[in-house]
Amino acid sequence: MKKARFNSLSAKISIIILAFVFVSTVAVGLVSYILFSGEAVQSNGEKALAISQAVAAHLDGDKVKAEIAGGERGEYYQSVKVYLDKVYDNVGMKYLYVMDSNYGSEAHYFASGAEPGDESAELGETDSLDAFADDMYESIRTGEQAVTGFYDSGEYGFLISGFTPVKDSSGAVVCVVGVDFMVNDVTNDTNMFGLLIIVMILAALVLATIFVLWYVKRFIGKPILSISNAAKQLAVGDNNISISVKSKDEVGVLADCFKSIVESNKKQAETLSTFASGDFTSDIEIRSEKDSTNLSLREMSDSLNRAFIEFYNSAAAVSNGAAESASQAQNLANGCTQQASAIEQLSSAVVQIHQKTIENSEKSKVASALTGETINNAQNGSRKMNEMVEAITEISKASQAINQVMKTIDEIAFQTNILALNASVEAARAGQHGKGFAVVADEVRSLAGKSSEAAKETEALISSALLKVDEGVSIAEQTSDALVEIVEGIAKANDIVKDIASASEEQSISINQLNLGIDQIGQVIQINSATSEEAAAGSESMNSQADNLLGLVSQFKLKSE
Repeated sequence: MKKARFNSLSAKISIIILAFVFVSTVAVGLVSYILFSGEAVQSNGEKALAISQAVAAHLDGDKVKAEIAGGERGEYYQSVKVYLDKVYDNVGMKYLYVMDSNYGSEAHYFASGAEPGDESAELGETDSLDAFADDMYESIRTGEQAVTGFYDSGEYGFLISGFTPVKDSSGAVVCVVGVDFMVNDVTNDTNMFGLLIIVMILAALVLATIFVLWYVKRFIGKPILSISNAAKQLAVGDNNISISVKSKDEVGVLADCFKSIVESNKKQAETLSTFASGDFTSDIEIRSEKDSTNLSLREMSDSLNRAFIEFYNSAAAVSNGAAESASQAQNLANGCTQQASAIEQLSSAVVQIHQKTIENSEKSKVASALTGETINNAQNGSRKMNEMVEAITEISKASQAINQVMKTIDEIAFQTNILALNASVEAARAGQHGKGFAVVADEVRSLAGKSSEAAKETEALISSALLKVDEGVSIAEQTSDALVEIVEGIAKANDIVKDIASASEEQSISINQLNLGIDQIGQVIQINSATSEEAAAGSESMNSQADNLLGLVSQFKLKSE
């Protein structure tokens, strides 16, 4: 019973409202507490800083520096001590102290404030560096004021502090004034405020709970429970339902509407029972112009009657068409199988063409490389032929020079012969005394004749060589021109081979794309083949189902058209 109450709509609405009230109240309380707590911390930090500023303004940096340097508690120190004690006693902070700016492993006090009779730190006394906030040392180093949040000072507890540096006439930091407030003192007021908020939240929740539970149960829970019980009866087919709801609000309107639904449900159940028996010949009574349900039932009856007649006629036509469709689908499946085989052969042929095209492309690249080497060799041969033409030309020039030399030798031989003849004549005139000279003259004449004949023979040979050289120059020039034409022809052939290689690569790409297209066509044909076979099987199944449909439709009682 408790579980049912908890699962009821009224309980859920109550829980939702109470949860909303609780969350809203708690949220407001938490926000107020956080804001109050933050404001308390900030205000105490600002208060600590203000006190340290006032104390720092009272101190003379040069005198403090002198007292620290002397290490003695002089007259100025005593006045500062009295001032600090007075401030401490009247203001009510936890700690008030003035720290020396010179510190090493420990911090050094200048003076501190205390209540009368309490001990306080004096000039030169030390304390652990960890007892003070890092902000104090930062204030000494930078010469700037500082305010802390919560921090742990060790044996002195959790504190909130304010620091103000004291400078001498040169602007150097001599000491720093520190003021501490205990966190517990700060949080006491905050905790009291939080306690007050909790009490207010609890009171608001108790009042809201009582009111919400009474109101929801009285005006929502009971009427809805009555309607839900009636719905349970209707759900199990019980139309003997009574609903007693006197409310005039939306819940009462809902109850009245539910009563009308029950009455309409009874009549419609009777109408539907005739349809359940398969009788569509009876007319449906229309209760009013707005009786859309019975109008729809009549329209449904007429539509079903016409539909079953059309079903009967269509089923007969479908049965005949399905048989013919099955035959055609089978023929289509056979054709698709043949197409798939032809596509496979075509794909194989395209693959072979693709391979040959790739080989042609590779061979074209090799031929292009060889043609390039041939061009280089032909160009080298042309250059060598030009060099040979130049050398032959030089030989021709040298041969002509030799020919001139041989003519000179021939003239010398002629002159020598004349001189030898004259010598012979003079030797004959000399008689006995010129015999030896005559013999010499004969030998000289003989040698001159031989030299003349040799020069003529040499000249004839050189002339013949000049003719041959001229013929060689002509042939060399013709050969050089032929080599130039060969180089040009090979260059054109190289360009053609490059074009062939480029065309082969493009053809290879195109054939590859064609092969992919053929593969896709083959896949589509295979899918079509499988689909055709499935269509043939579906047509046969549809024929069987059409026969079954004819048998089913014949069971209904239908109006004649």
